[in-house]
Amino acid sequence: MKRIIILFAAALLLAVPAIALTVAPVAAQQLDRALAAYEAGDYAAAFGLLQPLAEEGDLHAQHQLGIMYYLGRGVAADPERAALWTRRAAEQGYVKAQNNYAYLLFWGEGVEKDRPEAVRWYVRAAEQGDVPSANTLGTLFRFGHGVPKNDAEAAKWFSRAAAQGHVEAQLYLGVMYERGEGVKQDRVHAQTLYLLAAAAGDSEAAKNRDFNARNLTGAQNAEAERLAGELQQLQPR
Repeated sequence: MKRIIILFAAALLLAVPAIALTVAPVAAQQLDRALAAYEAGDYAAAFGLLQPLAEEGDLHAQHQLGIMYYLGRGVAADPERAALWTRRAAEQGYVKAQNNYAYLLFWGEGVEKDRPEAVRWYVRAAEQGDVPSANTLGTLFRFGHGVPKNDAEAAKWFSRAAAQGHVEAQLYLGVMYERGEGVKQDRVHAQTLYLLAAAAGDSEAAKNRDFNARNLTGAQNAEAERLAGELQQLQPR
């Protein structure tokens, strides 16, 4: 359970210093200065630059303010204000904010706990390509947290995240293919996924890779190695 909780929290606690700006030039420059101050650890300056932008409706500033209120950086920690600003950015379609707002709803931080609504926000973000949201949905459906356990649904979302190089998703999807849970059993595909995750440094995937290899023929292991090599070239870097 500890590993699952860490998975949920990881995306929320990360600010995003590099973003594609679609705002007016002056506002974009101010946002750049705010994010640079944040990365330099000058949270008070960052907050002062971000707040007026957020109040004017800039979704990137709203998202960042949500993180700062959650972490207590440049301002006293305030879960309710974190949720308020995060939701404003989420409602404007910013997928990272949608993922974060889903997290707050799931755990009831700054808002009333509402896990069905959290899942809807995760789906909304994942359908727009947010990889952490897809992985979280896989985890929720796999273990039945906040939703009925559904291995086929879990495999669907893990597949989306795994295809984008998400290591945890590759590990869990590999387990599902090895066992035939939610998908047709395919130990070669499982081995391919274990190889990918292990190459990225996941120790559990490395153990699974070594165990699964003993159940495969030499030709099957070679095929998994070949597929993993091809997929590594296709994954985002």
